[in-house]
Amino acid sequence: MVCIIDWEYAGWMPDFWDALKATWMCDDDDLWLHFGRRVFREHDEELKADWEWRIRSQVTIL
Repeated sequence: MVCIIDWEYAGWMPDFWDALKATWMCDDDDLWLHFGRRVFREHDEELKADWEWRIRSQVTIL
């Protein structure tokens, strides 16, 4: 078997990475954000901390 690895996107990511990436482009009132929080319940604290960081740092999402 032969495969090609794209090292630009390869790497170890923490468990909550999928939850953060799934909700990164969401607004506070976005239905997708609420859905993501229900799907990734075990990472609710990380999602809340990330949201707090975005609000305080005034990071532009788009």
